[in-house]
Amino acid sequence: MNELLKPGVSADGTYLVCIRDTVNDDRGVWVRGPKPTGEVVQKGDPCEDGYPDNPELGDKGAVDAEGRIMLCTGDKWGYGP
Repeated sequence: MNELLKPGVSADGTYLVCIRDTVNDDRGVWVRGPKPTGEVVQKGDPCEDGYPDNPELGDKGAVDAEGRIMLCTGDKWGYGP
């Protein structure tokens, strides 16, 4: 599953991320995801204006060196909420 945790965009412009299917562990499903910021970060790196502290700013996403999306939650980058 090469696309696991990779960001994408739907035909209508909705930002997506591929996650593991909870019913069938061998496949992924696309769900709404954060808008990528263009930053490349490492898990645990500091970030600002993260969810849920600033919900009016929306979800922020950055990628790691392998292109997997991370969320700014509180004040640190991590995989998932």
